[in-house]
Amino acid sequence: MLSARSILWVILSLAASAIAIQAGSREPVAVSVECAGVEPCFTLDEPTDTLRQDDNRPVYAFRFPDAYGDDLRNQRFRAPDRAHVRGVLFAFPTRGSAQWTTGSPDLVVKLWPMGEDSLPVAGGEWLSDTVAFEEWASHVYSLDSTWRGDSTQFVYVDLATHEIQLDSGQWFHAGYSAVLEAGDSLAILADDGIPETSYASEWYNGRFVLMRDGWRSVNFFMRVVVSLDSAGLNVLGPDGTVADLSLCTVYPNPFNSRTTISFDVIRPGIVRLSMFDLLGRERLLLLDEHKSAGRYRVNLDGNDLSSGVYFVQVWTLGRRQAIRLVLTK
Repeated sequence: MLSARSILWVILSLAASAIAIQAGSREPVAVSVECAGVEPCFTLDEPTDTLRQDDNRPVYAFRFPDAYGDDLRNQRFRAPDRAHVRGVLFAFPTRGSAQWTTGSPDLVVKLWPMGEDSLPVAGGEWLSDTVAFEEWASHVYSLDSTWRGDSTQFVYVDLATHEIQLDSGQWFHAGYSAVLEAGDSLAILADDGIPETSYASEWYNGRFVLMRDGWRSVNFFMRVVVSLDSAGLNVLGPDGTVADLSLCTVYPNPFNSRTTISFDVIRPGIVRLSMFDLLGRERLLLLDEHKSAGRYRVNLDGNDLSSGVYFVQVWTLGRRQAIRLVLTK
């Protein structure tokens, strides 16, 4: 009689075999891995370095270096309107495990224009920028944490100074590679490609290959941050979705004397948080200091203010977000 654990192992082995058939010469060898007291919480396929988590969010991770000489992962996006590229969000597994991001790998960020159904080709990039390890390594996703997909779980690469402009409806690629020294490794997270999509590709065996052709149509966890207008930041998803990048929230609102302001810092830097009245006068300076990447909370005490409408404003990433507040006593 097979135990529940044995049955689970058989299921995982069959799934790995199915993936190997689709992947051609890529034949994963399942290796059991334990984390956070759960057994097993995920499996690691070697030599492909493919991570399968049991909650499927995210479901894969791909690593540099690997056995196949892949040196560029990328994903295509479409601009919903005229826009200015502000940065790119990448999702990396945590450091601290020999299988994942280790050492001091520098991140090479690439952006270039392409057609809707085309694969990348050599040359023609708008941008190929290298970000030093020290600038991004302090903020990576922990495999033992809950994946929420919010900005604080991504590494943010600020590209605003490159002045990359997009035309309405324009397709383009965003991707990454790595500069590796001996002992370095760098991994990026991906989803399971369900429902099937075809936005991601990688450099494999001397050519670009759509992930739908080799890995069940996985998409990498990349997001492009753009400014569509002066009001704020937006995040482009690979499926064409556009979402506001909310850097700041206030709860409760309306409030009676006290409320809490929560804000995200997705790249280390100076954060200024202040409160204004309807005439544009600064009534409270709540914060003006350097912050590391992460989520923060600040308590606002309005006991010395009159009832009325105010605005709380957060400056970070060189951008401003203002939120309307209502104080009632």
